[in-house]
Amino acid sequence: MRGSRRAATITAVLLLAAALTALALGVRARQPGRPPQVPPAPPVRAAVETLLGEAQVTWRVEYEGCGASEEFTTTSTGMAGWTRDRLAAWLAPGWQLASFSPDAVLFVRSVAGVCPEMRVYRTLRLHEGGVGIFLGRPPHLLLDRIAAVDPAALRPEDRLRLEKGIVVEGDEAVLRLLEGLDS
Repeated sequence: MRGSRRAATITAVLLLAAALTALALGVRARQPGRPPQVPPAPPVRAAVETLLGEAQVTWRVEYEGCGASEEFTTTSTGMAGWTRDRLAAWLAPGWQLASFSPDAVLFVRSVAGVCPEMRVYRTLRLHEGGVGIFLGRPPHLLLDRIAAVDPAALRPEDRLRLEKGIVVEGDEAVLRLLEGLDS
């Protein structure tokens, strides 16, 4: 009998403690000026975007020396389902993933120096009291140097051609043209 009385006392104390705890929590949740306590929502995982099968993939090379760029665009054949992280890890050194969406990707690489066009072509024209030798051809020109040729000493037809600009390929052609202007 003594054991059952003891068990009944313990049960009563536990029930009283549970009731007081519930009462305290209920009163606290209803205090004026204090909003009810709402448990936080579980975290929402963002959907990972993947590349579509016919997405546009653009490769851009930017030339620091002249500010020009070249682009090549293709479709994402073989890359369907790839994520931004997978594409970035796949890239060769020097390339960067500039933008990513399921239907378009842009890869960019910066290159020191000038673009292929400016490495090949030279434009000669009158400039600052001499003959300016420009890298490239119109309208994209970058002044390389000024040859000490007096425009007043030029034949009228050479001066007219130089006012319009003469485009040649390579530095050897520049030297031949300058030699022809002196004669």
